[in-house]
Amino acid sequence: MFWSRGLIALFVFASFGVLWSGMALPLHAPPWGLNEAQIGLFGLVGLAGALGAAHAGTWADRGHARRVTGIALALLTGSWALTGQLPWSLWLLVAGVGVLDFVVHAAYVSNQHLLTARCPDRASAVAGGYTVFYPLGSALGATVTTALQAAAGWGAASVLGAVFAAAALIVWAVSSGTRRGARDGASEAAGPQRHPITPWRLAGE
Repeated sequence: MFWSRGLIALFVFASFGVLWSGMALPLHAPPWGLNEAQIGLFGLVGLAGALGAAHAGTWADRGHARRVTGIALALLTGSWALTGQLPWSLWLLVAGVGVLDFVVHAAYVSNQHLLTARCPDRASAVAGGYTVFYPLGSALGATVTTALQAAAGWGAASVLGAVFAAAALIVWAVSSGTRRGARDGASEAAGPQRHPITPWRLAGE
């Protein structure tokens, strides 16, 4: 589980890095021509999304952490259809930034909940190791975006962000399917459940 959750975190933060490292240049360029202070206001949109993700902890405590992660990753992939419209619509960009920040934090909370619940005796060590994937993913996204955007523009960078998000979703789907298969295999190996014969069961039969 650690490596699958780590890969999900790496791809999620790579997608996150694509957005925050790449959108400043097209926002500063025509037709928008925003200055640094105006571009910085987009951070408030991201803050609103992060605050909304606080509900993910509640959902995780109710046993829905895996489902929350899957839904968040699907939304992350879809959010790039909004942020990709940056050259034509700031409102769609704002919506995409809000969704992206919400799902990034929701996936973070859900993943950490699963890891610490799986290894309660080593929760701090596991959480510390898991957080290493954040800067690695952010650095990957920022580095590739810089080169790609210079060559092909924001449209190509948006596709890259969506690819990273889709990669995280694929890792989640594969790991969830593997875990479900292992659980089913264990149930079959255990064989049918046998109930003790009691006078009450004999009377019922």
